[in-house]
Amino acid sequence: MARFKTLSFFLLIGTLAFSGCNTAHKLAVNQMHYNQDVEVKIERMVEQSGQSTWGGTATRIQAYVPPVGHNFKTLTIRLINHSSEDQEIDFAKFYLVKPDKKIIYPPTRIYVNSKVFVIGAREHLTLKANDEVTRRMMFAFPKKERPEYIQIDETIYPINYQ
Repeated sequence: MARFKTLSFFLLIGTLAFSGCNTAHKLAVNQMHYNQDVEVKIERMVEQSGQSTWGGTATRIQAYVPPVGHNFKTLTIRLINHSSEDQEIDFAKFYLVKPDKKIIYPPTRIYVNSKVFVIGAREHLTLKANDEVTRRMMFAFPKKERPEYIQIDETIYPINYQ
């Protein structure tokens, strides 16, 4: 019984030591446009101190850590194509912005929206006609600050919070 308690204690300490801390920001409705035919909605924003994923083999774990003084802000973004033609989406045109300091923060990682696995996505996407997709975009952004603006191509939109 003492062995079980000791093992349980070390498992608890290990879990607490290696788990990242996530904070979800409460967002209001955020509707923007990539172009005249593609609507962009920010559905969720989560702040995290790092991210662990499985590497190329089943026995290797990779950790992504933001630069010193930064956290990751992960935005869940829904793209909706309202046209009858396919649209090319370039995620490199998305930035979090601090307009007062004229600083932009590009995405560090882009993921397919999955509840179980972390699946990397490409920087370019062909959004089919009258279709919609969801992507998670991770940005390195200064700690203890929340992004107030997002830039999509050349247009800056405010991020609305509740």
